[in-house]
Amino acid sequence: MGNLLDSPITEKETHRGATTAEGLEYGLSSMQGWRIHMEDAHIAMPELYAEFEEEVSEQPLSSSSSSSQGKQQPPKAPPDDNDDDDDDDSSAPPSTELRNGTVVPPPSTTATTSTTPSTQPTASAPPTTNDDKADNALRSEGEQNNSPTKKMKRTVRIPVKGLSLFAVFDGHGGTIAAKYAAANLFRILSRRPEFVKYAKLTRERSGGGATTSEKSDDAKSAPSSSGGEEDMTKLLETALSQSFLELDIDLLHYIMNGPSSSPPSIVETPEERDHRERDESGTTATVLLLTPTHILCANAGDSRSVYATKRGRSVALSYDHKPDDEAEEGRILSAGGVKNETIANV
Repeated sequence: MGNLLDSPITEKETHRGATTAEGLEYGLSSMQGWRIHMEDAHIAMPELYAEFEEEVSEQPLSSSSSSSQGKQQPPKAPPDDNDDDDDDDSSAPPSTELRNGTVVPPPSTTATTSTTPSTQPTASAPPTTNDDKADNALRSEGEQNNSPTKKMKRTVRIPVKGLSLFAVFDGHGGTIAAKYAAANLFRILSRRPEFVKYAKLTRERSGGGATTSEKSDDAKSAPSSSGGEEDMTKLLETALSQSFLELDIDLLHYIMNGPSSSPPSIVETPEERDHRERDESGTTATVLLLTPTHILCANAGDSRSVYATKRGRSVALSYDHKPDDEAEEGRILSAGGVKNETIANV
């Protein structure tokens, strides 16, 4: 039967569960069927979170810590005549400073003169005076005050109560597209600035508040929003649509360059690399984002989402992207593709 099996594989993979906040039960099943490989994938996430990076400052050492580091250390024993390791750093003389023609040891060491024979000469220096100690203390304080504050980044996760994500990816022509989409869509969605904004507003509504750095970042980058229901829903709509576009670009980079270009980085075997370079797969996508008040649907291709009401009516949540649709045909042709009856080649 060409690229199909002689007989279908009918074993099903089934998952059941319920959302934490609303107690909404869900179930899904998948089956390989006549295809040589399983080309479909799905997402079922009853609990979501937003993820972002923020900068934190590393405080410089306190004066007490600096002063404790400046205390004199006990003198090191001179090297032994029988020591064959002439390159040992521990036997090197301490760094010194020339001031007014006089050799002055650094504040953290004490120069000594040893009567024990040594393979290297030991310099003798006069004892440190009170003026020298004062100069060293002022220099140490100045270095501390002028030291730059280090900036570090940390990853922050905000749980988003009441949100759930479900998706089905109907792959074709191979396995990579559907599996990659299922593995990476939420990673991209969780980091979208609109989704992060939604998570922060939800947390503030519940009394969680926001950190000073978060408020500063929001004022600079987030769109103006009063936090109303319509504004909150718009944030999720934008996050979903932009995630589709970003996922499409991310998948293209992965196919062309391998896993090193798409986090998380994965070590690729020669067999996996050959499979990736030969893969010509694509996938449809139908994604549902459930909130306490709305059902948001985003789709690409001809996978459908239908809502069944309590009264038995069916409500279409998605519209097929097929070449016989006027708008879809226009998109295909404007992108340089061709239409062959009901098969699109883009």
